[in-house]
Amino acid sequence: MDLVKRLGPLLAAEAAAEAYGVGVEPAELEQAVWLRLLERTRDAGPPPHPARWLRCAVRAEVRGARRRARREVPYDPMA
Repeated sequence: MDLVKRLGPLLAAEAAAEAYGVGVEPAELEQAVWLRLLERTRDAGPPPHPARWLRCAVRAEVRGARRRARREVPYDPMA
C-alpha cells in the first residue's frame, strides 16, 4: 500500500514525540493508528489529507491512553 510507505516515517516520528508523555510505547501507538487507518479505509476510503488525518489520529490515541491511565488502579493482592 503506497499510503503506508508514505505515512510510515511521519507516523514513527509523531508516535515517538507523543508516546512517552503518556507512558505508552511508540510501537503500540503506531499499531493503534495503523489499525484505525485500516478501519477507516475499509469504511470510507482513504482520507483526503492523509498526513493531517494521521496527526489527528495520533493525538486521539494519546488522549485515549491518557484517559485510560487515569482510570487504571494498580492491582494490590493484599487489599
